[in-house]
Amino acid sequence: MFSHEGKFFQVTDAQLALKTVQRPPPPMRMAASSAGTFKKVAEEGLPLFVGLRGDVLDELKGHINVYREAWRQAGHDGNG
Repeated sequence: MFSHEGKFFQVTDAQLALKTVQRPPPPMRMAASSAGTFKKVAEEGLPLFVGLRGDVLDELKGHINVYREAWRQAGHDGNG
């Protein structure tokens, strides 16, 4: 939301909604670095960017399993 009161113009609670010009639109992706964000990305049906930030591979494996299970439970096709 955006509001502005100036000398010549006033705008109250304006919302910016951009339309993608590119067709087809570019794919959306979301980064995840915790079990909760891996689950959220999967529920939204989005491809995944993995944020490692010091995670060990066994922990990452668990997060990927959370992502794939949430993907299936949300009814998306494939493995995510």
